[in-house]
Amino acid sequence: MKMSIKEYMKEKNVSRRTIYNRIEKGQLEVIKEKNKTYIIKENLNINTKNTKIDIPELKELKEMFQLIQNSNELLKNFDYSFLRDRISSIEKSLINFTMDISRANIDMKEKMNTFSQNINEKTENIQKKNNNFMENILLINEQNSNFFKESIENLQAKIENLEAKFESIESKLDEIIKKQDKKGLFR
Repeated sequence: MKMSIKEYMKEKNVSRRTIYNRIEKGQLEVIKEKNKTYIIKENLNINTKNTKIDIPELKELKEMFQLIQNSNELLKNFDYSFLRDRISSIEKSLINFTMDISRANIDMKEKMNTFSQNINEKTENIQKKNNNFMENILLINEQNSNFFKESIENLQAKIENLEAKFESIESKLDEIIKKQDKKGLFR
């Protein structure tokens, strides 16, 4: 909201004196640009009647002021040499701590290297065992296929033998039937 005093007078239907009174009380915020004054914010809810400080509030303010003065005295009397000694001892311990951390880092790197080497060796061993296992499976598969191939060939030969025998038996039966037909036994 940015309006001139004349616009505000027309819109709110108030006098120029009322506007200046509200500005003095802090109910209107204004800015000045060149020679003109503009109202930018309206705070009519602000109660600016005689503000009285209550006695309890005054006592609280005195207590807070006393507390601030006491704190100031403590700071003046504080033993800063003790604090410097403590800080320097903390700095020394930090240096030792960082040295311990760097040693721990070196130890950790060595342990990680040995651990990774062990893992690599174990994976290589597992790979070798897996390769041996696969070779054994291929060998067993080849042996089984050879065995079954020989067995199937033997069975085929026996079946062919049986078929030949059945054909010979059938031809003999046909001859017997023809002979019997000629004799007239099956009429």
